[in-house]
Amino acid sequence: MRLTIVLSVTVVATLAISDPMFAQPPESGSISSGHQIAITICGNCHEDPTSPRKTTVGPKLVDLANRPSTTAQSLKEFICSRHKGRMPNFLLSRAHTNDVIGYILSLKRN
Repeated sequence: MRLTIVLSVTVVATLAISDPMFAQPPESGSISSGHQIAITICGNCHEDPTSPRKTTVGPKLVDLANRPSTTAQSLKEFICSRHKGRMPNFLLSRAHTNDVIGYILSLKRN
């Protein structure tokens, strides 16, 4: 468990230092920014409909978006809470969290 937390923090810190997307935060509330963050951070475990990368570790982002219980508030509470089990604890800024939430909600079918 400790190793997972250490690895998660290391990955996020490495991205923050090496990826220009994280070096200069994009405009808050940007769906395109949320898309980039989702592919970079979430895409290792959650399949994104626009990415050729396939994975079965976690649910597809589009499936998460279309759960009846998925709202901006429920996503925020989940993303910002400590995770037990297989999902790592990521440290995202408030703006990045809002961007990811906006992107996931944009995948919701009407």
